[in-house]
Amino acid sequence: MLLLLALACETATPASDDTDTGNPADTGTNDTAETGDTGDTDTEDTGDTDTADSDDADADGYLASEDCDDNDDAIHPGAVETCDDLDNNCDGSIDEGAASVALLVEGPGDGSITQGIWYGYDADDNAVLVGGDIDRDGVLNNFARTEWADGFFVATERSNDGTTVIERIEYDRNAEGRIIEGRIDEDGDGDWDYSYGYTYTDGFYTGYWYDFGDDGTYESSYEYTLNADGLPTHYWEDADGDGTYDVETNYIYEGDHLLSASTDTDGDGVFDILQTNTWEGDRLMETFTTGGAYPYPYRQTYSFTDADDYWDTMDIDYSDDGAIDYRSTQTVDADGTITGQTSDQYADGIDVYGATYEVDADGNIRNSSYLDGVLTSVVEYDYDDKGVLSDMRQDSNGDGAWEYVYEYDAFGHLIYQMYDSPSDGVIDTLQEWSYDERGRRLGATIDNLGDGVYEWEQWAPDGYACGSK
Repeated sequence: MLLLLALACETATPASDDTDTGNPADTGTNDTAETGDTGDTDTEDTGDTDTADSDDADADGYLASEDCDDNDDAIHPGAVETCDDLDNNCDGSIDEGAASVALLVEGPGDGSITQGIWYGYDADDNAVLVGGDIDRDGVLNNFARTEWADGFFVATERSNDGTTVIERIEYDRNAEGRIIEGRIDEDGDGDWDYSYGYTYTDGFYTGYWYDFGDDGTYESSYEYTLNADGLPTHYWEDADGDGTYDVETNYIYEGDHLLSASTDTDGDGVFDILQTNTWEGDRLMETFTTGGAYPYPYRQTYSFTDADDYWDTMDIDYSDDGAIDYRSTQTVDADGTITGQTSDQYADGIDVYGATYEVDADGNIRNSSYLDGVLTSVVEYDYDDKGVLSDMRQDSNGDGAWEYVYEYDAFGHLIYQMYDSPSDGVIDTLQEWSYDERGRRLGATIDNLGDGVYEWEQWAPDGYACGSK
């Protein structure tokens, strides 16, 4: 075998004398036996091109002059970079790109390892592998692999042993990255159990189909036709896959204003629901719907008191008998931002539900809800200087205390989650996550009882995470 490997490394014809056999470790001079060490001193034999630089000690197909570790066949140009604190692909960087982070899960405060999870990433930091030890025997036995193309995931599969696929999903995408077809093999037998797809026309979404058994026959589908402005003019739905339309709707516009929509709800060719809209300029003044079951017919009207095109009051008359059954109001500031809403559910002059929306100069949001005039909940959102959500707080019962608090990092990852419910000042559950500077997960802790003891913990072994150095 060594002789064959040596012959494979020759770059010219075999040596011309009787004793030079073409061994790259050739130290013999003309008519002298080779000794097998690293230098080639056969300078007289013109048919022998062995030099010291042609060595490939680890037989990985790369010469010592280009292999940064010629004693390890797993290290060479083009090798897969792994999480081992070594430069596997000889590009001068350690654990970059296709690196992985191994995370271990600790038991309830005893320091023992109960489960292992391995996260793998490709050169673009897309997560490509998650491996789990679900039965806690120290062996990874549950894997999820994700394949990516042009920054979009295009396939994912699960396996119990890392080799045998037990489920696979594939996605076909268009040039914009939108999914146009998905195929699912639920049992890993190599046959697609069902498929589905979305259709687009000139960049607009125009339909959906579902194919059980992936045999080319749709069990259900629907589609739209669009006008030049991208507005739907016709809708068809085949809900049972018999090839006939069960639901059909026609739309009529004046410019971009919908004037009417007529719907055949049972596929008998008769349009049994009709909606008509009345406009004044860009203001929708009334929507009137007839036909069909309750709550039809109903009339929905809008009132405007300001110069803007935001309604102030919306009334609904469910039976079209002239009596208002439901009223909602909204307030809008000078910038066109809705700042509040109310709902008089019984049109008796009492606002049952209400809400206010506040935005400060930094774009932070505070939403408050009311029931019968009493504050029931508050949700606040804060954003960083790049407009990325940084934290969210929720007072779910309006008592002035935060029952839920969430914090996010610059990648949008949830890094802190606290629950105090019911709000008594005692934390009931505390969860934290950590990521490296490239947004890859490093660890997590969960205190389910709020007593300062972690019932569940993840961390990178020896404090090391690939790519974080």
